[in-house]
Amino acid sequence: MLKPRKNYLNSELESGELTKMERRLVNVISSMTKINKMFTLRAVIDLIDEKNEDLVLEALNSLILRRIIISPYSSVIKSKNGKNSKKTN
Repeated sequence: MLKPRKNYLNSELESGELTKMERRLVNVISSMTKINKMFTLRAVIDLIDEKNEDLVLEALNSLILRRIIISPYSSVIKSKNGKNSKKTN
């Protein structure tokens, strides 16, 4: 639950609902974005020292579904999908 005066990320971090891998990913991304605001998921995966890549991918997917990681192109993708979609009866 989002508390007043808390941003979404801090609220999620304090909730205790993130897995250890999700927290690791958030920390790596936070470190990466202190220097450069953009990052690639491949660069994040390369920085995580984890032999089980599926575990990393699962955590990334979870962070995306929770909208903790958001693509800067998500609004562009949504607008393109909206223009191309046709209603069928």
